[in-house]
Amino acid sequence: MYNGFLSICIDRSKLSNEKLTERLSKMLSVRDPYSTIIQADGAPMSGGKDDYNSTLQAVATAEVVQNAKFPVYILLSGGTNSKSSELASICDIDISGVAIGSYARLIVREYLNKEDFWENDFVRQKATETAKSLVDKIFKWL
Repeated sequence: MYNGFLSICIDRSKLSNEKLTERLSKMLSVRDPYSTIIQADGAPMSGGKDDYNSTLQAVATAEVVQNAKFPVYILLSGGTNSKSSELASICDIDISGVAIGSYARLIVREYLNKEDFWENDFVRQKATETAKSLVDKIFKWL
């Protein structure tokens, strides 16, 4: 058995809330409390719109995990965007963070695609400021 910190990504696309909870319960029964991160996945790699609908499934999955009262950290992932932590807050879902990979890449793509990205301090600074603005917006709700 692995005793280190474990991160597990789950979604509700193939399982009912009850089956998802049962599966997590079995898995977590052999884990120490708060030694597991559950990545509550919505629409993986969607890089979708910056709206509540895109992140709704991730927040709904997080709610299932929270309602089961598992001793885990909950991270929203898949379909997340700048509205994810806000929606979690509105729904009284206690999350530990938000993974914003695809959405973040869309936001900074215009800078990263510039041929002189590594040589152009201005372009790198704009990419950094844009990314920081997104992070600030997300963490405002945590």
